[in-house]
Amino acid sequence: MLGNMRKNMKKILLVAAGALLIGGWLLSCTSKNLEEQKERAEASRNLGEAYLREGKYSVALKALLKAEAMTPDDYFLQNDIGLTYYGKRKYDRAIRHFKRALDLKSDYAPAMNNLGNAYMAQKRWDSAIEYYEKSLQLARQIEDKSFVSENLQMMGFACFGMAGIADYAQALDAFPQ
Repeated sequence: MLGNMRKNMKKILLVAAGALLIGGWLLSCTSKNLEEQKERAEASRNLGEAYLREGKYSVALKALLKAEAMTPDDYFLQNDIGLTYYGKRKYDRAIRHFKRALDLKSDYAPAMNNLGNAYMAQKRWDSAIEYYEKSLQLARQIEDKSFVSENLQMMGFACFGMAGIADYAQALDAFPQ
C-alpha cells in the first residue's frame, strides 16, 4: 500500500511539475504576445497620425481604429480618433472620442480644447466655452502661454457666436488683470 501511495505521489508531482512548466511557457508566450500587440498598435497609431496630418481622414481612421481594437484605453489614441472624425465633420463621433480621452485622463488639455472645437462646430456655444475654460485653466497651470492664448481666442469666438456679436465682457472676465 505504501508503494502505491509513493507511485501516486510521484505521478501527482510529475503532473504538477508539467503543469508548472506549461503554465510558465504559456505565460512567457502571453507576455511576448502582449508586447507584440502593443508594438502593432503603436505602429497603427503612428500610421494613422501620419495620414491625419496629411488630411487623409478615411485611411487615418482605418489605421486608428485598428490600433483602438488592440489598445482601447489609450487616451492619446482616443483624442486622435476624435480629431479624425472632426476632420470628417462627424462631430458627434468626435465628441464621443474626446470625452473617452478625458474619461481615461481627466486633465488632458488637448482633448478639452478639441471638445470645445467640436461643440463650436455644432454651434453649442455654452458647451464650447465650458471646455475652453477647463483647457484654459490647465494651460495656465503649466504656464503654456501659446495654449492660453489659443483658448482665450476660441472662447472669444464662441462668445461671438453665442451672442451674434462680440461679448467682450465675458471674454475679459476670463483674462487675468
